[in-house]
Amino acid sequence: DREPAKLITQPQFDMTIHRSSNHEQRATHISSDGDNHFVSVWTVGPTQRVMARLINETKPVGPEFVVGEAFLDGSQPAVTMDHSGDFVVVWNGRQEPNSTTTVIRMRKFSATGEPLTDERVVTSAVGDLLSAPNVAIAGETGEFVVTWTRRANASSESGTVQYQHFNEAGVAENSHQNLQASVYIRPAIAMRPTGEFVISGARFVPSAQLTQVFAQHFDADGTTQGDAINIG
Repeated sequence: DREPAKLITQPQFDMTIHRSSNHEQRATHISSDGDNHFVSVWTVGPTQRVMARLINETKPVGPEFVVGEAFLDGSQPAVTMDHSGDFVVVWNGRQEPNSTTTVIRMRKFSATGEPLTDERVVTSAVGDLLSAPNVAIAGETGEFVVTWTRRANASSESGTVQYQHFNEAGVAENSHQNLQASVYIRPAIAMRPTGEFVISGARFVPSAQLTQVFAQHFDADGTTQGDAINIG
């Protein structure tokens, strides 16, 4: 018989991943291989440099390292790790400092933190704001999907969810796709070890004057399975 679940009321450990006395650190995100290996990402400094550090059980492994530059105040990195420990980092930013072109970037790393790809632009937009990126990886195959929101500008309350499917080598499969319009929050994404995935978000329905939480299911090749369903 299985032992009953235990309620954890106290933290099991507390560690410092990175400390800076000169620059503000923001926008942390973390992922695991499903065992005791983790990777944490965050932004730091005036250029919103994206940083990462590996964690093994309760201790950091090696020093923190640079993933890439964002050149955008308020950049939001996200990370996902497969069963072997390889991981993908995505983040939003500007093409270069003071540029009106915003971009979604990605980079894939090995379980030891060695780059498996260079820093790559997933998509770019002149004038429109690309924000709220997220990513999920298939634990067994290594393929992954990046999703984000495209808005007219920073003051727009909603935008369109878009997504891009990549193979294990980090090569885009076809062009990016639109999923839903009038979406308010960062889209969430989850992926099965074999590659099937679900994207979820919140959308405004003008005819009903209400907000709905939706979810859309996809096959491993990115084919939609039926229509998006309302889940809340």
